[in-house]
Amino acid sequence: MWIQHQPAGTVPSCGAPLDNLLQMFPLLEVIRKVMTGGGECGHVDWQWLGISMPGWVFIMAVALGLVGIVNNLVSPYRSRY
Repeated sequence: MWIQHQPAGTVPSCGAPLDNLLQMFPLLEVIRKVMTGGGECGHVDWQWLGISMPGWVFIMAVALGLVGIVNNLVSPYRSRY
């Protein structure tokens, strides 16, 4: 979501394929490069109700987390019959 909301022209360019990165850099450097993202992530291909896929994933993760928390708080008081 952070990459998609960057101003045009400020998103970094895409990196090399993962196989090449593993051959050129140590593992920790490869993990850092992969986690920082690339320019292709800044292009929004899909939206629903004005929210892109990463936004929907975030919304659903928060919703499922809240459902789990509420379920764990309420279930001890529920009757088991």
